[in-house]
Amino acid sequence: MTKAMTLDHIVFVHKSQQREAMTWCRQHLGPRRDLLDCREGRWTCFWAGNQDWDQYRFYFASESDCAWFALKWA
Repeated sequence: MTKAMTLDHIVFVHKSQQREAMTWCRQHLGPRRDLLDCREGRWTCFWAGNQDWDQYRFYFASESDCAWFALKWA
């Protein structure tokens, strides 16, 4: 059995850019990790919650993917 990748690298994105940023991730990094059906993926995205209500958190498996994303969106 292979070890699952962890998504340890995080970038916050304003809600106005969330959809575009998700499209960018799909085009450049492949499918989003789906935690409900355990599909493997290099990234995922969730709403940041009530404290940061206007932000989304993008999580990445690799530091290089995270840095590439941050250069574009952060």
